[in-house]
Amino acid sequence: MRLIIPTILTKHLMKHCFLILLIDVAWPMTSFAQGNTVESIRQTYADVRQHINQMMNDEWPREYYHIDTYENLPATGPQKEDIYMYYGFIEGNEEDIYIPHYLQFLTMKYNYSIREFYEEYLYDKKGNLLFFFVQSPDIIDDKVSQVRAWFDGQRLLRFAVSETDFNYYTNNPKDSMQFKQIYAGTTVPETYNGIFQHRKNMAKTYLEMFNAVDNVVQY
Repeated sequence: MRLIIPTILTKHLMKHCFLILLIDVAWPMTSFAQGNTVESIRQTYADVRQHINQMMNDEWPREYYHIDTYENLPATGPQKEDIYMYYGFIEGNEEDIYIPHYLQFLTMKYNYSIREFYEEYLYDKKGNLLFFFVQSPDIIDDKVSQVRAWFDGQRLLRFAVSETDFNYYTNNPKDSMQFKQIYAGTTVPETYNGIFQHRKNMAKTYLEMFNAVDNVVQY
């Protein structure tokens, strides 16, 4: 089933946005273990990505919400935001017609002028953030950075930052070895604290957005 709904969602999707919501249908009831580690989260991430690839190749029925937004920004021109929200199912009464969903994985791609940004967020069934990944170009330093963070509940397990040259990345976007790690540890350096807190806040915003969309389209 496909719905096209004009609306405005969350402060991140404000200002003349047009929402296109794609709902297609069978996400497995994946469970998350308690006491997460970086290794267990990486395995969960790999399992989720594998299922998404199978789903997109029509090996499994599709089950996600897709939101496209468009706006024209002063001085920079058209901007498009492309959001995929992949959900799992919460086990409950087998007689229920609509099985409750939870947000399992979200991807966000958008442009600012000619530069593209990309984000990923992985959640558990309770809505806790397990992992985020952000790739963004630095307009001032001509660098492309990748920031990753892993969580066990509210506890930070690992924080890592990698960089590459913007011009090299533009000409060689598929070279996965070009990013050089400049920091990895269990704390967040002060330089990156603003990015870290902003992404945690955005993870909450995306979760709220998913719940709003899910409540509208499911019942």
